[in-house]
Amino acid sequence: EMARLTYCRIEKLSSLGFFNSRKDALEFVKDLEDLHKDPARRDIAWRLGVDRDVMDEDYRRIEVRNWIDKLVIPSMGG
Repeated sequence: EMARLTYCRIEKLSSLGFFNSRKDALEFVKDLEDLHKDPARRDIAWRLGVDRDVMDEDYRRIEVRNWIDKLVIPSMGG
């Protein structure tokens, strides 16, 4: 998701200083895509500053699940 969002906004992100060049932005997108294809690539995860809270789907979504279970559903009378 982040790779696609970044790719679609390369020009804007570069103009805001998030990337020095289009080439740098494309390399970032490629790293995200490579990490998605192979989550065991700790070298890429380390370089991007990505940890378990992003890579592990269950861990990443637990906060949303807790919010739904503890606040949303009870407020609906369910």
